[in-house]
Amino acid sequence: MPRPEPLTIEALYTPCDTSHLPFKDTAELEEFDGVIGQPRALGAIHFGTGIARDGFNIYAMGSSGTGRFTIVKRILEQQAAKRDVPSDWCYVYNFKRPHKPNALRLPAGLGVTLRDDMEQLIEDLRSAIPSAFETEEYHSRIEKLEQELNERRDNALNELAEKAGEHNVRFLHTPAGFAFAPLDKKGEVIRPESFEQLSQEEKQSIEQIVEDLQKKLQRIIRQIPIWQKETREKIKELDREIGRYAVDHLIGLIKERHKDLPDVTAYLEDVEHDIVEHVRDFRAESEPQSSLLGIASKPEALHRYNVNVVIDHDGEQAAPVVYQDLPTHSNMVGCVEYRAQMGTLAC
Repeated sequence: MPRPEPLTIEALYTPCDTSHLPFKDTAELEEFDGVIGQPRALGAIHFGTGIARDGFNIYAMGSSGTGRFTIVKRILEQQAAKRDVPSDWCYVYNFKRPHKPNALRLPAGLGVTLRDDMEQLIEDLRSAIPSAFETEEYHSRIEKLEQELNERRDNALNELAEKAGEHNVRFLHTPAGFAFAPLDKKGEVIRPESFEQLSQEEKQSIEQIVEDLQKKLQRIIRQIPIWQKETREKIKELDREIGRYAVDHLIGLIKERHKDLPDVTAYLEDVEHDIVEHVRDFRAESEPQSSLLGIASKPEALHRYNVNVVIDHDGEQAAPVVYQDLPTHSNMVGCVEYRAQMGTLAC
């Protein structure tokens, strides 16, 4: 086999005539954003992104440095720009089943708005509710209810005392409780030795009267806790009335802002009802608690009114393209975070 001839210097260089080019150098050219030599790959990606169904995926394979990520990201962004911004999603407290939070779907950007509205509402109520319970009207109505209870109890005992007096028996208040003592003709309490000198018939008559009076006293004593419970219920209803008055206006502003969202309106109604029922949670912390950093902290009971924004699209103009370089289960679908509370973990 003959030995090949070496190439000449002229054969190693092919000159290019640049006189026909419409630019002096490449700095005058616009940046190329296309893909060179990948027509089948581009067609597959466009076809895949055009499938508007769940359960379809695109798998891009190629050598390192071929621009797979850049190409796919660019096409996805072009497709996403044609689509509407998706909804925001929030988790809120479920007042009927606390172990199962409710998910709220809101238009893009309103998730953060609802969260901020609720935070401001709770901050306002932490001062508005204690102030509402410090009014003179509230204290006078409480005093009136307590006075009615005392009068009801005193009237029942006074009636019993009068009935005892009709039978010549005195109703006594002693450190040990209540007692009945028979009286003599002068209106003085009969001494034990004088009582023993009475006839058997007189003793039996007095003992029968005292026994009947004791039964009436027992009925009154059994009624007193019932009257106290009724008074407590009236005080609770008064607290609800005052709490409702303090909450109604503030939460009404939030309802008006979200009036076109039935699920949010229903949630706010549940919040209002719960606040009114647990108004003492706000009264108990009229003096703000401080954290170790000296910042006013929110009592644990009030954390149930927080809105947890899970997906936020505030400020976006089109559907987002999300990139996750570590697609673990928790990174893809999220996870439940726990909070230490009284030595236990709570959601």
